[in-house]
Amino acid sequence: MGEETTVHGLFGGIERSEKHKKYVVTLSDVFNLYSCEIEVMDQERICTPIPKLNDSELLNELKEHGIFVSDASMSESYCLFEREPNEIHMLLGADVIGNLLKGEEVKHLRGGLVAVNTHLGWTVMGKLKVEKEKHSNVLLSLYVSDNCIKDLWSLDVIGIKKNLVKRRLELNWKRLLEIILREMSREMKKEDM
Repeated sequence: MGEETTVHGLFGGIERSEKHKKYVVTLSDVFNLYSCEIEVMDQERICTPIPKLNDSELLNELKEHGIFVSDASMSESYCLFEREPNEIHMLLGADVIGNLLKGEEVKHLRGGLVAVNTHLGWTVMGKLKVEKEKHSNVLLSLYVSDNCIKDLWSLDVIGIKKNLVKRRLELNWKRLLEIILREMSREMKKEDM
């Protein structure tokens, strides 16, 4: 379908312009009862690995509600898209997901998770419990995204004007530190309970 230049707005207010190839793909449910065509753009890596649902209590709760989730497994510990490096994965944005929602069923699960019925099947959303050590690492990696570290100091690359450099960097690092400390405090409180 051609190419499109997109500006990616990243965590921390960093913007980066990239050229992507565009394609039209057909999405369908596992039974081929529903299908739709959407425009997608290529991206070598969308995000960090996403853990599969492998909590036996949560899987039993889904089963009690009659909910089948295709990417859940107690017997496999790998994350999504770790099985086959050539698998194609998609991140659906609000422009697409709104058309996929049936609007009829939402199940609130324990731990703050929510199961939502879509035309493609059920999906589970929310924050999974994470190991304490990984939490701050994820925050840091989101903050720097996949920019080269040297590019963070190359002000022209990230679009910061020189007269605002010191103030913006101080504010960004202060915000990041506040987020990390807040999340670490929450995790410590959870452990104390």
